[in-house]
Amino acid sequence: MILIEYPAPDFKIELRNDQPFIFDSIRRKWLLLQDEEWVRQNFVQYLLQVMRYPKSLIALEKEIYLGDLKKRFDILVYDYNHKPWMLVECKREKFRFLKIHCTRYCAIIFLCPPNI
Repeated sequence: MILIEYPAPDFKIELRNDQPFIFDSIRRKWLLLQDEEWVRQNFVQYLLQVMRYPKSLIALEKEIYLGDLKKRFDILVYDYNHKPWMLVECKREKFRFLKIHCTRYCAIIFLCPPNI
């Protein structure tokens, strides 16, 4: 696993009915702020601010097919030819990562650690 130095958080967060929501700048919508969403949003900011990827090359929570199996990915980064380059699976802190997760996502290139 690679440790990542995330940029300082600068998110739009608001409470709705006593629940926190975070604004997703890629999808341009408010999302319920759960542990995995916090990891995803921080990694997106790392891609945008530190790695300088344009928003147009980042896709979030879309469906893909692994053979006949339909799955959703957390983050997909395309190269400049718009070919998939990096697939990121975000997990909350203290997630028990099992070998079966790797098997299901045989195309995973990078695992986003929750060391925020």
